[in-house]
Order: sequence, then structure tokens, then C-alpha cells
Amino acid sequence: MTVWRPDQPYNNLPLLPPATELETRTVLKQAAELIHRQEQTVFGPTEAGE
Repeated sequence: MTVWRPDQPYNNLPLLPPATELETRTVLKQAAELIHRQEQTVFGPTEAGE
């Protein structure tokens, strides 16, 4: 039986955060804008007039 070592990844999992970006900033901004538009569709415009 293997002894648990909190300083070593289990089962050779990669360390976090990943060394490379998984999504580009452009993709993240587009996703955020899409979520914002969907919220406005469901809940209506915010009181701030957005």
C-alpha cells in the first residue's frame, strides 16, 4: 500500500495552474459577453441601465 504524500501529485496528475493558457483572452471575453447577454435576456436589464 502506498503512503499518502500531500506534497506529491496523485497518479501523476499535472500541477495546477497549467503552464500554458487553455483559452485565449479573446475566447474568455466572448464567453463573458455571451453570459452577460443571456442574463439580460432572462432577468431583463439591470437597474444601472446596462
